[in-house]
Amino acid sequence: MSRLDPIYDAIDQDRNKFAIQICDKAMKKNPNAKDFLTLKALKAYALCRSGLYQQSYDVAYEVKQQKPLDVPTLQAVYRTLKIIHMFDDIIDMYSYAFNQTNNEEYALIWFMTIAQKSDWKALQQAATKIIKQFNNDKYYFYSVMAIYLQTKEIKVDKNKGILLMLAERMMDKGLKDGRTFDFESTQLYLFVLKDQKNFQKALDLLEGPLAHTCKVEAERKRMCMDLMKQLNNYDSVVDLSKQMIMESPDDWDLHLSYMESLQQSSNHVDESAIVDFYHSLQSTVLEEKYVKRGPFMAEAYFLRQSGSFDLLPNVIIKYVKQFGTTLSCFEDLFPILPSVPEDQYEYLLKNLEDLITLKVNGSDSERINQTRLNLSCLKLIRFVKYSLNTIDSQREIDQLLDFYRDIQSLDVIERERHPGDDYLILAVHYKLDEYFVDRECKQKLFDALVLLEFAFERSKYNYVIKILLIRIYFELGVSQRPLDLTVSMEIKQIQLDTLSFLYTDSLEYFGQVRPTITQLNRTLTIYERNMIETPEMILQAFKFGSFSKIPEFIDFRDQLSQSIQRAITNRQLVRVKLLGAMNWTELQEMLHSIDLEALSIDGACPFLNVDTLADNRDVRIVTKFVNTEQTILSNIRGQEFPKSRGTTRTSWINLFTYIPLLLSNIVSPEGSAKQMVSTEDFEKFIKESEMSSLESLQARVLELLQKHKAGILVQQEMSEIFVEMKDTSSRLQKLMSQKRPLLTFDFCQDMTWLLEAYNMACIFTVLEKDREWSVELTKQLKELKKALSKFHSSITSYSRSSTQYFEGNLLDLKVGC
Repeated sequence: MSRLDPIYDAIDQDRNKFAIQICDKAMKKNPNAKDFLTLKALKAYALCRSGLYQQSYDVAYEVKQQKPLDVPTLQAVYRTLKIIHMFDDIIDMYSYAFNQTNNEEYALIWFMTIAQKSDWKALQQAATKIIKQFNNDKYYFYSVMAIYLQTKEIKVDKNKGILLMLAERMMDKGLKDGRTFDFESTQLYLFVLKDQKNFQKALDLLEGPLAHTCKVEAERKRMCMDLMKQLNNYDSVVDLSKQMIMESPDDWDLHLSYMESLQQSSNHVDESAIVDFYHSLQSTVLEEKYVKRGPFMAEAYFLRQSGSFDLLPNVIIKYVKQFGTTLSCFEDLFPILPSVPEDQYEYLLKNLEDLITLKVNGSDSERINQTRLNLSCLKLIRFVKYSLNTIDSQREIDQLLDFYRDIQSLDVIERERHPGDDYLILAVHYKLDEYFVDRECKQKLFDALVLLEFAFERSKYNYVIKILLIRIYFELGVSQRPLDLTVSMEIKQIQLDTLSFLYTDSLEYFGQVRPTITQLNRTLTIYERNMIETPEMILQAFKFGSFSKIPEFIDFRDQLSQSIQRAITNRQLVRVKLLGAMNWTELQEMLHSIDLEALSIDGACPFLNVDTLADNRDVRIVTKFVNTEQTILSNIRGQEFPKSRGTTRTSWINLFTYIPLLLSNIVSPEGSAKQMVSTEDFEKFIKESEMSSLESLQARVLELLQKHKAGILVQQEMSEIFVEMKDTSSRLQKLMSQKRPLLTFDFCQDMTWLLEAYNMACIFTVLEKDREWSVELTKQLKELKKALSKFHSSITSYSRSSTQYFEGNLLDLKVGC
């Protein structure tokens, strides 16, 4: 048994401390042993697994400098450096090892590590070198892929064109020389040709020498159709897509391709013949055990496209009769509904109402199906009545509650949605309509809460109920209950980017620093994992020759790293930490610890062009059931939610980029901030930004701090701002003095802006050298602090306890549901 075996066993058993002791003992006993470097490398690996990354790197670097060539040593150092992401050291080590040994395994590790770094030019050079040593088809295509990926990062068309031509010539040569092409290498060939807009050559290859590489004929035909569209050969697309639809009548992409091509075709379109074609498809699928929706939906979409709007009501009714029991019925028809002529609405309403049955007898399955049909009809009816402006909200709500009572007793599996959930969700939509019209009447929100909490007790896993509860509670100034609901939603992985805005947006306004920091840090984990895991996915795609996946993984990585949600979350985190700084020392430490790279996308300028960021947020996760641009979540907030990449969001992002940068400069005794910002730039930003007077309050105080540090007298301007701060404080105090104050989201927001301005003003007392003015300033700040302390404690306690307050006061209404 080798003396290395006990070390390997200890590491495998996660006894890293014991492994380190064995390594130290063996190295001390015989420092001239042949396996001394291997022992040292294993010690580095054991240190790394123990979490001692710096010590681990120091030891591994020493081993690397000795230029090892044996597999055990290289493998131990490789694993160590990979864990701590020191890819440059791995590249240097394996480059040397490959040059000295011509070992193919070393060459692959060298190549794959360069791929992890996304250094495509170096990857091309490495691939070229490997091809010369091992004339393998796989490595040949690696080289072409590396060239193609370089074109994705080049902005100059001329340079991009040269590289694409080189890649095309290599692929042509590979085909001529008889290299083995598979589906993935064919895809790479097509990428190169399509980026040069050489669609005809790509189509010829797919229909000729490379047709055999597509093992699934339907996939090859789809690729041919896409190329035919680029060549404006829509007549051929019509024939091919029609043929494929007959083979796969439920493939919706084929139906869309067919209708698009009909619209662009040079041949005369016989509308009746197309409708007959869809009717024949419908007859075919009706004979099957599970009837497919595709042909029925396609008929409706085609009639809309052809302008035959008068025929739509009957087609919609036919669809509802056939598929009204499916959960997606309303969503399927939603794009069609705005095209129904207004004079046909009454006819549509009457037929939909005839399909509704209140009392349902029979088996559980029959009751569930009738409930789903009822809900499909009621959702469509809401859409139509909203368009006609004939909604009687209370009557609709009463009817929906009657339906819910009838189905309420139905037992379902715990993790499944209750069949009647959407009755109450629809009722909540009607309540929110009323609230949107009269936002002063908070009772409408309370009513909506009651309905949702009642539904939640019987359907714990309905995400729509949870989302609506979260946003309504936030609107009423409550944050603890939404955070509890957030935990139960189990949002994770990519959802942290697409859905976290539901519970993190404006979370900093509720006076709970630690829970807010916890949630924001949790959201940021997806971006950290993206930078670690996506390069590994790219590596695996190279390893298995999945060339078509590599650009997808790169786009995914870039989409996440340039996410607007990431930019917002990072700034929220800085903002909350600034709010949580309790004294001058904490403020200095907090500002000193800020990572400016976290405020940027690429580690360069932290001021972002928000228009270039990727907005991955799923803003339409809750169906709205009406034909309006505004989502139901925006109705709750009374403005766009979440804020998009418009001027307001841009101003917010850049404001909370300026603030930490300027404060770092101001509180630093030597002006040693990581990045300086000029007073002129900030003044220009304040003038051009679309912020309310209160929103810009702290920005204006910060501007005065900048001037003050530059030696400019600002006492008069500061006094004017104090008047504004006191007025805001008085307004908030009036709200607090009510018998049962309702501290809404707007109150919490105004309070936070005021508190931030107050914190900025406090910095004056530290920096001010004019003793008389400093005393006066301190006096005014103390008066303001009393009110702020009262506000802050009120918000925190209200936010935590108000859920019970709502439930206690509205218990009767709850029972009434």
